Order: sequence, then C-alpha cells, then structure tokens
Amino acid sequence: MTSRKLVLASYALGVGVATTTLLGHAHAQEAVEGKGMEVSPGTVIHPNVGAEFGVIDNLFYEQDSVVTTALMRLTANFALASEKITPDEVVPDEEPGNEAAPQTFQFRASGGLRYEEFFYYDNASTAAQRNLGIDAQAHLQVYPAGTWSFIGDDRLRRDVRPRNFEDPSSTARVDNMLDLGLRYQPGGRTISGTLRYQNALDVFEDSAVANRMNHTLGLRGDWQWLPFTRFYSDVSLGFFGPIGSSGMDLTKQGSMPIRGIVGIATTLTEPLTLKAHAGWGYAPYDAGEGYNGPLFDLELGYQYAPAGRVVAEYNYDYEDSINANYYRDHKFQARIDQQLIDKLLLSGSLDFRLRGYRGITGLVGSMSPSRDDVVFAATARAQYVLTDRYYLTGTYVGSIDQTDFIYPTVSGPDDPSYTRHELMFGARAAF
Repeated sequence: MTSRKLVLASYALGVGVATTTLLGHAHAQEAVEGKGMEVSPGTVIHPNVGAEFGVIDNLFYEQDSVVTTALMRLTANFALASEKITPDEVVPDEEPGNEAAPQTFQFRASGGLRYEEFFYYDNASTAAQRNLGIDAQAHLQVYPAGTWSFIGDDRLRRDVRPRNFEDPSSTARVDNMLDLGLRYQPGGRTISGTLRYQNALDVFEDSAVANRMNHTLGLRGDWQWLPFTRFYSDVSLGFFGPIGSSGMDLTKQGSMPIRGIVGIATTLTEPLTLKAHAGWGYAPYDAGEGYNGPLFDLELGYQYAPAGRVVAEYNYDYEDSINANYYRDHKFQARIDQQLIDKLLLSGSLDFRLRGYRGITGLVGSMSPSRDDVVFAATARAQYVLTDRYYLTGTYVGSIDQTDFIYPTVSGPDDPSYTRHELMFGARAAF
C-alpha cells in the first residue's frame, strides 16, 4: 500500500511540473478565429475544427523505459459571444450620427473537445491512453460601462494524464475555476475597486489523489493615472483544503494563505512596456511546512518591429500543490510573436524554473519532505493562413525536469526526472 502511494505521489508531482511549466501552450487558444455566424441579433458563433498528427517521445514522463508513439489529435471548438458595438466613423462635412447605446451586458461562452489516439498498439499501456479532454469557458459582465458592474467567469476542464509505463490506466482530473466580482467604477473611470470571490475545485476521477476545494476572498483597487499607466493593489485571504478522502489516503493539508501585492502596468516608450508587482505571501498549513516570503514579478515587452514583439519575465511566487503543501518557483521566461508576410504567424517561448516542493505527503521513514527541481521547457508554433477560414499549424513542445529526489517502490528506487518532446502538424477550419 505504501509503495503504491509513493508511485502515485511521484506521478502527480512529475506531471504537475510538466502541466504548469508548459503553461498550456500545446492546446492554447488559436490565434485565428473566423468572422463568426450570426445566430440572433447581437450574437455570433465561432466554430473551429481541426486535426493534428505527430509524435510524442516519452509519453509516460519516465526517466527510463521511454516510449515513443505516433499520435492523432482531433479538436472541435466553438465560441458564442455578444457582438461588439463600435461607433460609426465620423464623415467629414456631415453631422455626427447618434452614438450607440451602452451595452447592458457582454458575454462570451466557448467550449472544446479534444480526442487523442495513440498508435503504438504493441504496448497495452500506450494504446489505453486514448482519451477525451474538455475545456469550457464562460464570461459575463453586466453593465460594463456602469458605475456598478458585475463580472463572472468560469472555466471547466477535464484532462487525462498517463500514469506510468507499467500501468495501463490513466488519471483523469477535472478542475473548475469560478471567479465572481463586483466592481465600483465612479465617474471618469480612472479609479475602480473590485470585490472578488474565487472558487477552485480539483477532482480526480479514480480517487487515487485527494480532491480539494479552495476559496479565496479578495479586494483589488485600480488607478488609471495616465492614458498608458495603471497602478493596482490586491489583497486576498484563502481557505484551502481537501474534500472527502482519497482511496489511497493521500491526504491534503488545509491552509489559510494571506497575500498582498501592489503593482504597475505602463508604457515606458512607444515600443517598450513594463509590468511589475511586489508583495508578501503567508500560508500556514495544518501539518508540515508553510511559506512566509516575498512575491515579485517583472515583465518587459518590446515591439521590435511593426509585427513582432518579445517579452521577458522574472517571477517569484508560491502555489498550493497536489501532493505537497506548496511549491515555490523562480521563473525566467521569454516569449516572442512574429508575423511574417501576411499569412504566417510564428510564436515561441523558453521557460526556465528553479522549483522547490515543500511538505510532501505520503512519505515513509527518513525521506525528506522537500524536493528541488530544475525545469526547462521550450515551445514553438507556426500558423499559416490559407484562406479566411482555413489554416495550417505546426507545434513543438519540449520539457526537461531534473531532480535528485528518489521515491522507493516495490521494484526499486524511482527517479521522477524526465525529458519529453512533442511534435505535431495539422490543419484547422475557423468559421
């Protein structure tokens, strides 16, 4: 029983690194969206379908017994949104027309299905990884230009991750993030305050890892000082903890994080932008180590060409973890977007992290509850527009995770380090 708990902990921590580090680039929202089809006055729908074929090297995030397999990925997405209202252009020597009435509400709902089929049928564990992923989002803002405005956002995702080479089963994770806000923006709209509530729910379908629910109450203030300079502050109080108990009793300790930051977003020169915040975070846990330290983020963006921009960021932060109390990141990231000619869009990123897990659960004997990793990830994406509706895509995602943390198992020590590559080519249609 204990050995299996350690294997599951190793899987969850390793996959957590990959999932967080890659930041969803592999399945990010497409840069191309169709003009949409009107379904009712003021409402349009944007369907998007696609197919990709490629190869994954190291499907199971293993240090040894690396499995390489061909992959087919089919996707179907839609977005239902309120039509944007834009004022009529002023025609010289003519009387200006009546301005459009302010919108009572703005909304957008989108959803997507992702089916993956693996073609290495000689190994049952690989073929069994076929899965159906779900990603659904919704946004609503009532009286967006009013003194009082209500904002609601929700995102529901189902993602399936392979467990290990020896186990043909997968771990399906469903998470839902709900954000509600009430904003006060008096006349002039230069100052606003937002009272917000966030609910984060994580559920593992096979009950091997403890489910959890996090509640956060926060208050944010914004001051638009100049046309291109905004100051902001945010304080929050969280109530984090498990819900129910897992079948393997991989417990999740409860915590009450307190965080506060102040920040700025501004344009230094026409091509140079700056975003920065600094603050402090404190989170005691029911058992094990908590954190008490600074929070910092600095992001510089530079538009080096009319259709090219590069962004560099350093971030120091703490995040609640699945099988540890929390993890701490030193993150160094660079991103670039470049449009070549009229129809080719290129984007890429490099991500380097020094990550430390603290308060790891499910350990035995003299094993340390801490783990330190060095993580590197790279992504590259190309999109070529054939027509207004059809375009081609190519994507590469690579990640390396190196750690000296070793899990004891029934078959011997398990090193959760890995190197993984994914290369995909496909086509999409956006209506």
